[in-house]
Amino acid sequence: MNFTLKYCFKYILILCGILNITVLAAQMDWQQPAVTYSIQDKKETQSLPELQWILEEGDSALSIDDLINQNAKDAKWLDLSQQPTFFCRSHKNYWFLLNIKNLASSEEFGLAPRFLGDCLPFETTFLNVEAYKITNDTIQSIGYSGTAYKLDERDYSGLINSMVHLNLNPGFTKQVWVKLSMPNGCNLKVKLDIETQELAEQPRVFDIVLGFGMLLLGIIFALLFITIMMYLWSRETIYLWFIFLLSSLCLYRISLTFPNEVFILLFSEQPRLFIYIITFLSTLVFTLLLQFGRVYIRTKVSFPKIHLLIGWLIALFWILTVAGIYFRDSGFNADWFDSIRKVLTGFGLLCTLSVFIYFLFTKDRFARFYSFGILITCSILFLRFIEVYTVGRELQKVLRLLVSFGFVVTLALALAYRFILLNQQRENAMQEKLKTEKENMEQLTRINIASNKFVPQTFLQFLGKKNILEAELGEFAEKQVTVLFSDIRDYTSLSESMSPKDTFRFVASFNQRMGPIIQQHNGFINQYLGDGIMALFPENADQTLRGAIAMQKELLCYNTERKQTGKKEIRMGIGLHQGDLIMGIIGDDKRLDAATISDTVNIASRIETLTKHFGAAILLSETFLGKVEMPDAFHLRFLGKIKVKGKQKPVTIYECFDGDTLDSFNFKKQTLEDFNKGTQHFYNRQFSEALPFFQAVLSKNPGDTPAGLFIERTKKALVMDIPEDWTGIETIL
Repeated sequence: MNFTLKYCFKYILILCGILNITVLAAQMDWQQPAVTYSIQDKKETQSLPELQWILEEGDSALSIDDLINQNAKDAKWLDLSQQPTFFCRSHKNYWFLLNIKNLASSEEFGLAPRFLGDCLPFETTFLNVEAYKITNDTIQSIGYSGTAYKLDERDYSGLINSMVHLNLNPGFTKQVWVKLSMPNGCNLKVKLDIETQELAEQPRVFDIVLGFGMLLLGIIFALLFITIMMYLWSRETIYLWFIFLLSSLCLYRISLTFPNEVFILLFSEQPRLFIYIITFLSTLVFTLLLQFGRVYIRTKVSFPKIHLLIGWLIALFWILTVAGIYFRDSGFNADWFDSIRKVLTGFGLLCTLSVFIYFLFTKDRFARFYSFGILITCSILFLRFIEVYTVGRELQKVLRLLVSFGFVVTLALALAYRFILLNQQRENAMQEKLKTEKENMEQLTRINIASNKFVPQTFLQFLGKKNILEAELGEFAEKQVTVLFSDIRDYTSLSESMSPKDTFRFVASFNQRMGPIIQQHNGFINQYLGDGIMALFPENADQTLRGAIAMQKELLCYNTERKQTGKKEIRMGIGLHQGDLIMGIIGDDKRLDAATISDTVNIASRIETLTKHFGAAILLSETFLGKVEMPDAFHLRFLGKIKVKGKQKPVTIYECFDGDTLDSFNFKKQTLEDFNKGTQHFYNRQFSEALPFFQAVLSKNPGDTPAGLFIERTKKALVMDIPEDWTGIETIL
């Protein structure tokens, strides 16, 4: 039994040895070229058959002597007969043997290897291409090309041309070993062409690719000029970012449209530097596109989380670019980095694509415009697959140019749309902006700023002065303004319940609330009167009335706070009147004061005192109401013609109840029609018809003081003899 097992074991070892020798013999078949081809007597490009095999160096470098001596060392044979695309490792040399027969009458032919696959688009050609001719076991170096060599070290000029000399005598057959390498790992397919030296070195022909490229550059230059003008006109940051984007895109397109010309002119001594710059410009264009999007969409305000994500994506793409340049040209194998780079790049592009697809479905019009443009740009990446699997390189270049053209036009339209929209908003807000600029005007000096707290700037402007230093004693001006008087009800009894310190704090707190409201409605406080305020409004009456309403509403908020702390609620009356006013500087040489002198002030003060009589929050004169441009925007009630103390001429009074409490406002609004009918009948001497309307108002709103007063007056009129010249004027002392 042991003998049988031992015999079988020896048989298996012998069989494996025989098989191993057979495999090695197959690999060591050096005499079988990867391609056999005969050069025809033609001037155009001739395409060689696909490679049947290629030899990948191992850890030990191969030399041409090793190949002549059939010493493969630890190299690996790759069979390309079934699958011509193979994984090319970075900075690894790959060898293949050609059997070339020259049937042409010339020896000026070159071998032009080109790569297909998913290699980085920034690499315009191989890193290294070398050719060696074997004649009777004699080695002759016949060609050098690739981006590792300077211009004067190559067989042919130009960056994208990887041609090497063949130097084959007419009618002879030679074997040529070719070595090539790539700076990065990728799936590679080597395509071989035979070209004449005349064809390789002839000037570039103007074709559709060059035409589209030049057209696109012209459009970019025009947009760049327009954007610079827009930035100089508006000084907006977004135009500056667009200038950066267009400038980098312009340089990038120049490098792609005229690669050989740029290389020969600027980088003939450092070919790899040109590759770095193309890589750098590509990343710069893409990241500036993202940054421009952040500014255009205002993601920091509208989409803060996406704003942060795009910032991280920009950093990721730059890290991958810098690291990629380093590892591709570091001189050692970096296949592991290529794998990481592909994963991270795919992740970054997927995140970018997701963000802008999300923007397409938002309500932000700027986001939708920009996302459309960026998605067009991202579609260029998919053209890489079109190039490999469907169409040729030239058609792919045309498609890429067309997509770039659409991208530039889309961004330009988006920027134009933004300009039009914002310009409309500026025009709509121009009036408000001018008023705000007046209020926020910078003062010339600190002393002028301090003096404005005592003498309002508007007061000085009426006098034609820029600051208090220009004001002189006796100067005055006459203006038509609205005078506002406000007064705290029952202030005397309120102050008696507080200490002087608490009283002062109360008044200061109250004025701090009311003062800004007056200023916000284009008025200024002429004088604080302890528990009252005298303010002037030089502009439209609508703003003045809105300011008075805002003061009453602020008082409601203030009362809510006081009620929560157990304090008594307060009330305030406001009187409004418009007329001519003398404003000037009075006093003496050592003491000046800004003063107002006018009967308008006295009438406004008297109207304010009437708020106590009528129990109203805001009263205004008919003169003031006549200046209100949109009276229908407010809720008003006619209260009659009043002759106040010290005045012979009556004043027609109206109540505005927009600043009342919510309950009071609703009651007065609901009874407004009855109230107006009652007053109409009353002043038409139809007292019996007027009384039911006033009673209806009072029944619905028992706290309506004016309705109660009209009821009293109506009842008196019904039992008294009314003279023929009765006008309904009421005298209130």
